[in-house]
Amino acid sequence: FRFVNEAYERWFARPQMAMLGEPLCAVFGATAYESLCPQLEQASAGHAVEATVRIHHETMGERDANVTWVPELNADRKVVGYYSLIHDVTEQKLGERRLLAADVVFRSTTEAAAILDEAGRFTTVNPAFEKVTGYSLKQCSGESWELLALEFHSGEAANATWDSIRVGGGWR
Repeated sequence: FRFVNEAYERWFARPQMAMLGEPLCAVFGATAYESLCPQLEQASAGHAVEATVRIHHETMGERDANVTWVPELNADRKVVGYYSLIHDVTEQKLGERRLLAADVVFRSTTEAAAILDEAGRFTTVNPAFEKVTGYSLKQCSGESWELLALEFHSGEAANATWDSIRVGGGWR
């Protein structure tokens, strides 16, 4: 390393000065270094590389990271090193996995469910909703919840339903 910023200092729990002059494998650790080798080989060959990788961090365990390696070329266009940009996206990836799991539950539940935007318009419905109501996603998408509420309830009951959705987040 020829330059290390404070983020590296925090991530690796080492003073900046202790990392300067150290090879990548000494700072990242052998396991993390091995997982980065394909991208490092491309950067060493003169190619800019962007990838999302899973890295084993010695103290924090498995981490997801967006890595960018940009080769540094000398006057003869030979690679003399590379710039490294690493962004820890572990929490983002965890959120994505949770959303995918929630989507599986939403689509497979036998309870009719719909998701409405802030104005009460349908953004999506699950297969059980289509079966129970007879309305497809294509028919509902962008339509007001009143499409169903007025069909199944009086105007006053429909308003009470919308109040329940807005205040409590749901309605049965």
